[in-house]
Amino acid sequence: PSGPLGPGDEPPAGLDLGLLGGAWDLVLTDGAQCEAARPPEPHWYLHMVAVAARARGTGTGTALLRHGLERVDAQGVAAHLESTTPGSRRLYERLGFALRTVLDHEPLPVYWAMTRAARASGRG
Repeated sequence: PSGPLGPGDEPPAGLDLGLLGGAWDLVLTDGAQCEAARPPEPHWYLHMVAVAARARGTGTGTALLRHGLERVDAQGVAAHLESTTPGSRRLYERLGFALRTVLDHEPLPVYWAMTRAARASGRG
C-alpha cells in the first residue's frame, strides 16, 4: 500500500533526517493511522485541501471542494479525507462526508477521518 508519502517508510530523496529529530517517526505514525482509516473500496483521497486565511468563510473552500467532487462523482467512487479542525469537519459534513473514525494517537493532535459515499454524476 502507498500512504500519503508514497510507498514504504523511506524518506523522500534529499530529506535530512538529522534536521527532523524525532519528527520523521511522527510523520510515519501519522501516515500509518491515516492509511488504516481509509476505506478498502476504490476512492479518491483528498489530500491537503486549504484556502488562505482571508478567504475562509467566503465560499472559496466549498467551491473548490464541489469542483473536485464533481470529478469524483463522474467516476462513481467514494471520496476520503482527514479533517483537522472542527470548522473543516462541519464543511465536509455539509458536502456529504461522514465520520469514519477519530484519529487519536499521542502525541499527535486529534482529528477525523471522513468518507463520502460514491454518488452518481450530477448529485452533489
